[in-house]
Amino acid sequence: MMNERTALPLPDLLQVPLRDVMRGVSNAADVTEDALRNAAPLLPRPVGAAFLSAMRAIEGVAKVSGGRGFDPATLEAASRFARGESQTTKDASACADSLGAAWDHLSSLPNRQHRLMYSEAITVAALRRLARHSDGDARHRAGAILGTVLESGAVGTLPGSPLTLDAEERAEAERDLETALVWLLASRADTPENEVRLLEMASALTQAVEDRDDDNSLAGRDARLQKLAEHL
Repeated sequence: MMNERTALPLPDLLQVPLRDVMRGVSNAADVTEDALRNAAPLLPRPVGAAFLSAMRAIEGVAKVSGGRGFDPATLEAASRFARGESQTTKDASACADSLGAAWDHLSSLPNRQHRLMYSEAITVAALRRLARHSDGDARHRAGAILGTVLESGAVGTLPGSPLTLDAEERAEAERDLETALVWLLASRADTPENEVRLLEMASALTQAVEDRDDDNSLAGRDARLQKLAEHL
C-alpha cells in the first residue's frame, strides 16, 4: 500500500507558502470550517489534511494562548542562532527558551497527550556548548541543534536521568523538535498571535512529510529542516 505522506523534495508540490494560505482565511474574526475547506484544496492532499487539523486547533488554542511566551525579541535571537547567524551564548539561551515555548504549545494541542518532558536548563547548557564549539558547522546549525538536544537528555519522561527514549518516544520528540526548528528557521511573523499560527502550520507541514530521507548526516538533517521552512 502506497504511503500517503508526502516525500521530500516539496518544491514541485507546494508552490504557495502556508502563511499566504493562512492569510487568505484569517481576515475573518473566526477561522471557520468552511474557510479552511476552501484553503485546503490549494495544498497536496496529505498536507491539506494535516493543515485542516492544525487550523481547527488554532481556532481554540491560539485564542486561549494569545501568543504568550512568544516574545518577539527572544524569537529573533533564537532564529539567528538556529540559522547559524550568531555564535553567542545569549542567543543560544534564547533558542532553548523558544524551543521550550514551542514544546509547551505543541503539548497543549487537542488530541495530544505528550508523555515527554522538556528541560530548558539542560538545553541551555547543551546549546551554549554548541555555540562555543560549533566552528565550521554554523551553516548546518539547525541540524546540529536537533541532534544536540536529542542526545543531551533534555527530552524524556525524566529529563537528565539515565532513562533513554524508546523508538516511539524518540520519534515523538524528534517530530516536535523538528516542528520547532522549522518554525524558527522561517521568517518571523508580525505578532505573537501570528507566531502561534505559524507554529501550528509548521506542525501541520512536518507531520505531513514525516517520512525521513536515508541521509541522517548533519548536513542531511539540516537540509530537510531548511526545505520545510521554505514553505512557511
